[in-house]
Amino acid sequence: MDEQQRWQSSNKEDMLKQAHLSDRMGQVAQRLKGLSWEQKLQWGLERKAASNKLYSAGQWQQAADGYLEALMGLDMSGDATQQSQMNTEIKIPCLLNIAMCMLKQQQWSKAIDLCDKVLEVDPRSCKALLRRAQARMELDLLDEAQDDLRVVLENLNVSDASFSIYAARLSELQKTLRAKLKQEKQVYTKMFGSGRLYEDKQNQANNGVISRIGSWIRTVTDRCCRRKKNKST
Repeated sequence: MDEQQRWQSSNKEDMLKQAHLSDRMGQVAQRLKGLSWEQKLQWGLERKAASNKLYSAGQWQQAADGYLEALMGLDMSGDATQQSQMNTEIKIPCLLNIAMCMLKQQQWSKAIDLCDKVLEVDPRSCKALLRRAQARMELDLLDEAQDDLRVVLENLNVSDASFSIYAARLSELQKTLRAKLKQEKQVYTKMFGSGRLYEDKQNQANNGVISRIGSWIRTVTDRCCRRKKNKST
């Protein structure tokens, strides 16, 4: 298959996906026609719950489709309180869950796009930042992943039950950086016959990104220890 044939095939596939999406939106609109705002909210919550079961069963694409249907049924025509409720109970969790489904299927760019949408609504969403960081790590966007995790740490409440999770994520990023630096050193050694050129770069990185992550991990550990000590006293 030549380049033009591949483009035509890809273009046809995109058109079919768009047509299928339009059909589904029409079906959802028809299903919700005449329902009150409260009934639409309840339908969305039930659709989200059914998708949660699919996700737990490892049916990630089917779960993503279900979450998407819940989003299609969003009714943002209510007052400020109702709009906030729609965001909190359906829009944000469904976008986050679709992002997780994309991570499971190694669709990193799509996961980033979905997390971006969440952060437009809630710029301090720790889940969105964590999931975007994971996707960025997979795409070798390590500086950007580090930025996401830094924001998480800055906005995390010490009393949050999920506090220790972020230390684990920071540790994962640190390990990923070291592994990638080691791999890159091997490439430089093969190219130039010496690792010296790379060693300068590695030392700079170790003194920069990795050391900062190590500092963050120590900060998290210290905070957790102080929290436990305060509780015991």
